[in-house]
Amino acid sequence: TAAGAGKSRLSPELFSLLARASSFCAWSDGASGAAGGAVYRLWEESARSGALPTPDSLEEAAATAKCSRLTLQAETRELALAPGSELDLRGFVRGWAVDLAVQRLLDAGARNLRVELGPVTRGLGPGPGGKGWPIFLPTLSASGNPLSRVLLVDQAIAVANPELAALSIAGERILPAFDLRSGRPATGVSSVAAVTTLAADAEPLAMAMSVLGANGGQLRLGSLRPRPSVLWLLGSGDAAVVASSNWSAVRRP
Repeated sequence: TAAGAGKSRLSPELFSLLARASSFCAWSDGASGAAGGAVYRLWEESARSGALPTPDSLEEAAATAKCSRLTLQAETRELALAPGSELDLRGFVRGWAVDLAVQRLLDAGARNLRVELGPVTRGLGPGPGGKGWPIFLPTLSASGNPLSRVLLVDQAIAVANPELAALSIAGERILPAFDLRSGRPATGVSSVAAVTTLAADAEPLAMAMSVLGANGGQLRLGSLRPRPSVLWLLGSGDAAVVASSNWSAVRRP
């Protein structure tokens, strides 16, 4: 996380990461992006104090997270962050790191590989059994859903599990998937799995779909090419239901 204002010149790799985060912010209409540090910090402080944020504090934090607060100059690879905004790349940096690791392995001659970092995995080649790299989705398995195993062939998958990291603040259960437009937590989404070509797309897509939900998410997915595959687990426990977009395109054992 970084706070403050002014300009910074970035390396090509880091500029690419920030450009991707900026594009996700625009695509999600500001629901998810890289300038949400004040929103995340506010909720972390609330969890420590045990008191919910006030409406005014939520409004102030959300105002600093708008897409326009972060600007990039491609010619000079410069980043400018507006005063009061805080850069926070959670939901973006692990997928980016996975893709960098995959590229290093490809440059070294590897052709059948799997790289995993936390909830983000990318598999290239046929995998150990020739049909793809097997991925187990424990949240879906716990719900009794038969779609809990998938196979990756030249694909990446990211899983966002806000239900597993829920916060208890002032007697309320808060899912840590925050809509940066309002600063408030999203509701109703227990888990999201997103499958794309690159890990750097899969991780922020899973995060955005956790915030936007199945209805809002499906409205935006149609604009993406190649078309990603997304699976939502909505609700929790016995009341959990599944929604999906293009999930039939994902290989399964």
